[in-house]
Amino acid sequence: MKTAFRPARWVWILFLAIIPVRLSAEPGRSLEVLREITLDIDQDGKRDRAVLTRNDDESSYVDLHIYLDDDTDKSDLSRKPSIVKRHLASGHVYEMASSGNGSLRVEVRCGGCSNDYDTVFSIAYRAGDFLVGGLTRSWELRDGRIGSCDVNYLTGKAVASKGLPTRNKVIRTALMPIKLADWSEQKTLRACRP
Repeated sequence: MKTAFRPARWVWILFLAIIPVRLSAEPGRSLEVLREITLDIDQDGKRDRAVLTRNDDESSYVDLHIYLDDDTDKSDLSRKPSIVKRHLASGHVYEMASSGNGSLRVEVRCGGCSNDYDTVFSIAYRAGDFLVGGLTRSWELRDGRIGSCDVNYLTGKAVASKGLPTRNKVIRTALMPIKLADWSEQKTLRACRP
């Protein structure tokens, strides 16, 4: 009888090994870790950690968790993060990386969708605040409209184009850095919307 149950035990172990990593950060919420990197976002010489998660109850949105001074080897979502930005973006996470100046680059896209788009966020830490320092977006819609924009909220410069062979046009408006905690899709410049 004991030998009959051994193969069943291995099936369960294999099943548990292949399911995505899910952690519980809050009671009743299960989070899937999509990407995780270490970087020095606050430029203090200590290792920080950025984790992108997806919520069970809101599966199209990704959340960003940043932990300053995290010297652990793996993320621990039960630990209080320095900041959590819920609903940073919707779509498929393509890449998360650190740039040479300590900023965090998060790319979300939907290629192969009926309306293709690519959005890149540059997250920076300046004067004690997490900021959306930049936003680059491109799109190609099923009705044939295409366009792109590149906004640097830190320098106050932006360019955009809609349609081909239209060249990039300088966006002339006052731009200010946006706190990551305050970011929403409604804060996107009109020129960066299809």
